[in-house]
Amino acid sequence: MKISWLYIVPTITLIAQLVVHYQTLEVRRPRRIQIICWLAAFAGVNSGVCLLIYMTVHNFLYYYSLTILYIVCFIYIFSGSVAKKLFVYFTTWQIATFISTLCGYVAGKFPLEFDAWLLVRYVLYISSYLIILPLYITKARDFVRKQLAMMDRCNHIFALYPVLVFVVFSVLFNPISSELVVKEVIYMLLFETMIIFTYYLLFSQIGAVYNRTMVESRLESTEQMLMLQKRYYAQLESNITQQRCIMHDTRHHLVAIACLGKNGEHDELQRYVDDLIEKCDAAVSRRFCQNSAANAILSGYIERAEQHNISVSVDIELPENIGINRYDLCTVLGNCIENAIEACQRISQDSPLYNKRYIDIRVRRDGDRLIIRIENLCDTTISKHNSLKSSKGNLGGIGLQNVRSVVENHRGSMSTEFGDSCFTLCVIMCDNEDAVKPSAKTPVLI
Repeated sequence: MKISWLYIVPTITLIAQLVVHYQTLEVRRPRRIQIICWLAAFAGVNSGVCLLIYMTVHNFLYYYSLTILYIVCFIYIFSGSVAKKLFVYFTTWQIATFISTLCGYVAGKFPLEFDAWLLVRYVLYISSYLIILPLYITKARDFVRKQLAMMDRCNHIFALYPVLVFVVFSVLFNPISSELVVKEVIYMLLFETMIIFTYYLLFSQIGAVYNRTMVESRLESTEQMLMLQKRYYAQLESNITQQRCIMHDTRHHLVAIACLGKNGEHDELQRYVDDLIEKCDAAVSRRFCQNSAANAILSGYIERAEQHNISVSVDIELPENIGINRYDLCTVLGNCIENAIEACQRISQDSPLYNKRYIDIRVRRDGDRLIIRIENLCDTTISKHNSLKSSKGNLGGIGLQNVRSVVENHRGSMSTEFGDSCFTLCVIMCDNEDAVKPSAKTPVLI
């Protein structure tokens, strides 16, 4: 019966961990692959347990070392950074170890024989999860997801904390032992209370770092938008000055054209007219719509795209007053176009797609809604799970978070779609409180 303890308790723990993991993280492998991986890991771990029992090895650290198969399987199946997955795995494992040890101690308080003690321990252990798992799913899951999303954009050193906690807990309080005294249980409860409080401090620190990063990103975006607007207005002023000069010299140009035509100097006349047309074109500002803020952002980013030989097509109908403040409009347009440029730049020069790189920008007003659709060429050999990741490192991707925050503030929705070597981002925002929040699948007919 002692041998059965080594099988049943870890199996219960594994099932409980899988429930938490699948409720918390996103899966990136097909269901068939998941089943094969978990069955292979389960068979490998239990085969190792049989071998250790046959060799009469009683040190629990050897049994714990077998779970490396579960960890590898877990990292392979779920999406996200390795640090994030290790954080989740070892946090759930440490909590499961605490619950298992506590249930063993409580069962030991009953005057029972060993077989009956095992049965009571199993019942207590399973009952604990029947209470804890529904509470986690309904009350704590969303909070944990939010914290993990923030942690994934901060320093990944945070992931070492639950690993160290698990190791220290396992060394101080032997989970296999069924002979804990009251003093050890009190120490274990105090230790776990300290761990919970430390997690609170850890999440507070992660939140503070993330919020500071978001503020810094918004300030950087604001400075960039101001720079683009200043450059755009400076260009407008320069173009207006050039147009005034051309209008002032119109009489002189007409006299010159008349003389060249009268004298029959047709070739010289053609060159003169071509030069004059070129100067007039240079003095015309790039104006995409009636909204000056959108013009400034589009002008700056489109110029940047064209410098990298990326073709850009624009179809925008925006009045000056759209019911959405300029900062929010610039945040959405600027970050979305910048992400599209980055996606095009990631395409290798050796790829047949390199010379076909394009960005298609369409913006429309539909009643009280602003609809933005941006399509760009992308390399489909890159995993779809990584397509939205920024190239700016661990703290990258903040721009997309800013976009999502603005969209939520305007009771809108944001959807993404992968096509044949292309990526499409659709954003819908409402400009007043009477507007109805659109569905993520609202058709965008632009």
